[in-house]
Amino acid sequence: MDAHRGKPEKLLELFEKTALECVKDGADTILVPGFPFGAALSVAGYTHVANTGVPIVDGAAAAFKMAETLADLRHSVGMTRTTAQSSQYQGFPKEFIDRVFREFAF
Repeated sequence: MDAHRGKPEKLLELFEKTALECVKDGADTILVPGFPFGAALSVAGYTHVANTGVPIVDGAAAAFKMAETLADLRHSVGMTRTTAQSSQYQGFPKEFIDRVFREFAF
């Protein structure tokens, strides 16, 4: 929480220690969970690991960008999610969706 109060030194020290180990193991990008770490690192202006050139990506920002990209693909080329029977991303049956809308008064 200190990092969110303008004192990021301890967080940066701990984060950098672990991030440098990841870089040593071959990481070329570090993806950080959104809150609280991604936000704290961003506010502190910490965008790359030490002097390695390895960028730090805020997971929340990446998720929003992915959603934006998928929406753009839908509008530009009509791409939608898969409807293949074998897909783990199958939608819910229409009857189920109708029931949820009815029961929760949407």
